[in-house]
Amino acid sequence: MASNIIYRLTSLSPFWIVAIVKWIYLIIGCAAFWYFIPNRAQRWIWTCLWFFPAYEMMYHLLPGHPYAEQMALVGLALIFFDRWLKPIKNHWNVLPLIFLATLSIWVSDFSVLFYVVLFVAFFKSILNRIKDLLQIKNKLLLSSCLALTALMLSFLVFAKLTAARDATYITSMFANAEQLQHSIKLMWFYTTDTVLFKSVSIWNSVYFFATVFLIGIVSIKPNFFKRSTFTLYFLWCSISGFLLILSLRWLAINHVMLKYFIPVFFFLWLGLLTVNWNSGKKAFTWLTTALGILIVTGCAYSILSLYQTDAERIISYKNLDTPFYKTEKSIIGDYWRSYVFAVSNPEIIKATPHDQTTVRNYKLVAEVLSSDTIYVCLDGWLDQAPKNMKQFGNEMELIQSEIKEGNFRFAIYRKRY
Repeated sequence: MASNIIYRLTSLSPFWIVAIVKWIYLIIGCAAFWYFIPNRAQRWIWTCLWFFPAYEMMYHLLPGHPYAEQMALVGLALIFFDRWLKPIKNHWNVLPLIFLATLSIWVSDFSVLFYVVLFVAFFKSILNRIKDLLQIKNKLLLSSCLALTALMLSFLVFAKLTAARDATYITSMFANAEQLQHSIKLMWFYTTDTVLFKSVSIWNSVYFFATVFLIGIVSIKPNFFKRSTFTLYFLWCSISGFLLILSLRWLAINHVMLKYFIPVFFFLWLGLLTVNWNSGKKAFTWLTTALGILIVTGCAYSILSLYQTDAERIISYKNLDTPFYKTEKSIIGDYWRSYVFAVSNPEIIKATPHDQTTVRNYKLVAEVLSSDTIYVCLDGWLDQAPKNMKQFGNEMELIQSEIKEGNFRFAIYRKRY
């Protein structure tokens, strides 16, 4: 949304707007959680893990995935929550807390779990603050809280009810027995591969074992380490989040991809990093610091191994910055080669996946089909252009069999009436 607003207010390229906004969220997401980490060394470890995570946990760095935005908003909301609980009793902190918490849920429904755990973990403190809030005579604050809560809830309900829906994913929230068994088997496969140094990168195994050792040290000798009031909260979010995601149908039908566990990964690390490793015992301090460095090294080399793998699809901005994409066009293509065509000029290029695959935005379908002439990208979908085809209930006839534009093959169709 932020990128869209900036795009409509400026003449900047949408490509650069998305990149800049993504970096802003990444910086905010990283810096927000510094607030809970006790010392500079551990903040640097968090920063390295945030920007150089393990191989499968790097999707928050990419556009099109909501994890950085979600984590940034949750991190800021938690800061205002902590400030709200402080003895100073600055009740005005509840307003940005409500605002940011609602936005994080709008970005990802999974954020609800973080606030449920927050409510349980700080139940007594929250009740005391609510009592204080109701007892004060500041009518402006009370009316502001009620108005903002009503406004944000209305926004959230409206946004969720009007969002695009895919029948594949709304059939059932939780996996059936067979799907759950499938998810557990694959998770076990990933774990054993990592333990036996058979993962995508050997550094995944280095990171894994160093993490296990660190968890063991912090757990076995808890009295040596000073914990934050949020340590158990982060760990409970990680554990409950892992179990919830594992039980979801979404995970099972999406090949049990580890990227869905990104918030779980970061909350586990926040649970460990909010424990002060500088315990006063030199041996433990050196050991935990050495393990932290080893973990960062393992993660960094793990993600670097990704760039040694050939990409499935190479679509660069340069491919889309040609005269072909600077005139109005309606495009239908494979899921992975459709929306991307509109990146350079979304105002004049309308694109959608074909009707036999996932369609994220049916408003774009209507805009594409409003044109009489439609370009069909054959790559990843059709070996050759059929003389006639039907898309979204519309009959189309071929008027030009194949044109080559950069790395892509297109056929031109005209709608029949």
